[in-house]
Amino acid sequence: MSERKLEGTWAKIERAKYHLNQLQLDLGRHSHSEGVAFRNDLQAQQHVLTYRVPRDRFIHYAVVSGEVIGQARSALEHAIWEMSISPRFTGFPVVQNPAHYKDAARSKVKGINVAAREIVKRLQPFNNGGKDSPLWILHDMWNTDKHKLLH
Repeated sequence: MSERKLEGTWAKIERAKYHLNQLQLDLGRHSHSEGVAFRNDLQAQQHVLTYRVPRDRFIHYAVVSGEVIGQARSALEHAIWEMSISPRFTGFPVVQNPAHYKDAARSKVKGINVAAREIVKRLQPFNNGGKDSPLWILHDMWNTDKHKLLH
C-alpha cells in the first residue's frame, strides 16, 4: 500500500473529474437544437445518451466519456487493490444477482477487511436498484466502452 491511503484511487477519481469537466466545457461550447436525452434501451440492454452532433464531435465526446467511465471504474479496482493484503487476484465485483455474489467476491475481495467487504456487498446492484443502480450503470458503460464507442 502506498504512503498516502488509497493514493491510486484518489488519483483515478481526480482524473475522472478532469475528463468530466473537459466534457462539460466541450458540450457547453456548442449549442444544438436537438438537445440531450438519456434512456435505458431495454432491447439492446444499454444505457443511451442521445445528443445530435456532427460525427467528429460525436467521436470526441464518446472517447472523453469513455475516459470518465474508465477512470471511475478503475478507481474501484484501485481501492480494493490498495486495501488488500494479497492483491494478486483482487477486483471490485459488480453483480446483479445475489446468488452470484459469493462466487464473484470469493477471490476478489477476500484480502480486505470484513467491514470493507460488507461495504462492497451493500453497494452491489442487487441491493441498490438492479439495472438502475449507479454502480451497475457505471459497470455496464465501462464494459460497453471496452468494445465500442459509447453512444
